[in-house]
Amino acid sequence: MQREIKFRAWIDDYQKYIIPSHLQECEGGTIHYFTDSERMGYYDLDNPKNALEQFTGLHDKNGKEIYHNDLTQHEDKTYQIIWMEDGTRWGAKVIKSDSVLCRG
Repeated sequence: MQREIKFRAWIDDYQKYIIPSHLQECEGGTIHYFTDSERMGYYDLDNPKNALEQFTGLHDKNGKEIYHNDLTQHEDKTYQIIWMEDGTRWGAKVIKSDSVLCRG
């Protein structure tokens, strides 16, 4: 089974995600995007407040799509969805835990 390759982009100036219909990389680290309404904009890779996130191919228990950098919770832990360092799969990194470890 092949998953759909798609992205969403957090545009800090708009304080919202946009779903581009297609992307075009340009010189100088800028990505131009087109939305379904045929509006063109740009995404500046040098701005750390912007984020281009890829769809993982997975859905949560409510059917919502899961993207790179999404946060999820399970029991007492909060996880961030990441691309594993070996470059072969998606994974989850613990970023917060309410567990208390006891040492004897």
